[in-house]
Amino acid sequence: MNPVLFLVGPHGSGKSTLGRMLQSRGWKHLSVGDLGRLARRRKFPAEIPIRLMLSIAQEKPGGLIGGQTVSLLLAQVCAWRQEAPVVVDGFPSAPNHIDQLPPGAGIVQVSCPQDLRAQRLVARSEVTNRKWTPGLQSERDSNLDLVLARMLDLLSCISIGNSGSMDALANRADMLVQWSASLS
Repeated sequence: MNPVLFLVGPHGSGKSTLGRMLQSRGWKHLSVGDLGRLARRRKFPAEIPIRLMLSIAQEKPGGLIGGQTVSLLLAQVCAWRQEAPVVVDGFPSAPNHIDQLPPGAGIVQVSCPQDLRAQRLVARSEVTNRKWTPGLQSERDSNLDLVLARMLDLLSCISIGNSGSMDALANRADMLVQWSASLS
């Protein structure tokens, strides 16, 4: 069975960037946030089941993910896991999701200093439709401490600091590939 990693951290910490780096190393990458934005614009990637996309479209941006979407998301993860390693960013978003993760899953907490995170979010809002209000925390970000506390009880976890260069993050991605091999 191929490894599966779930990337958790606040908006702007670099989860999707790390996910794309793992994708460039042969992993399947599923970004819950990216899928939500596509689904709300009625753009459905061919490799993602339409039921999952329609369910994600109903979710509140930055909110906790509902039960039906969780089931569909995890079914997709398990299907992809048969083919290749899988990385999911932006999930789990609630402590009760931890119990539903597949056996052998690892969770990676992605973090960076608050000032750097704020700079990233401001820069992102200038070039995308993803508006950000300084000081405003999403429901998912507000729930992050509860998710982290629950995962420490149950799963293999590792923390990755993401405040350096892209080369430093690439080195961390390589380290995650090695770490994930020990999970199953």
